Amino acid sequence: MDKIRPGEDPLDWYRRYRATLPAERKLPREEVLALLRCIATGQTQVRLKDSRFPFHSGYCNHIWFLAEQYTIVVFNDCGAWDYIEAVEAEDGRDAEFDDWGLANPESLLEHESPRLYQQLVKAFLAAR
Repeated sequence: MDKIRPGEDPLDWYRRYRATLPAERKLPREEVLALLRCIATGQTQVRLKDSRFPFHSGYCNHIWFLAEQYTIVVFNDCGAWDYIEAVEAEDGRDAEFDDWGLANPESLLEHESPRLYQQLVKAFLAAR
């Protein structure tokens, strides 16, 4: 991957870099959706990666959570749940919000079952 171009937005460079990753390095949305269902139904426990930084510890920041062999990054917008920014598997595969577009696992779960989606958010907010 080439270096950042003079005057280029670092986020644009990062998106170009992500587009060059082979498909086997990316975490499929179906796998993430299955993980979110397990968290929402209580089959998988979610906990804070660092207990010094609970969900409401900051304003407009990223909060890291652990669930089984995954790290899940949630964007906290003005002290409220906004969206899942990224998920990384222990084996190094990962995916970010921009990789999924409108068909992101979180939106698919909310469309599939609003009740289950609410349980998902509650599980994350209650994580310690």
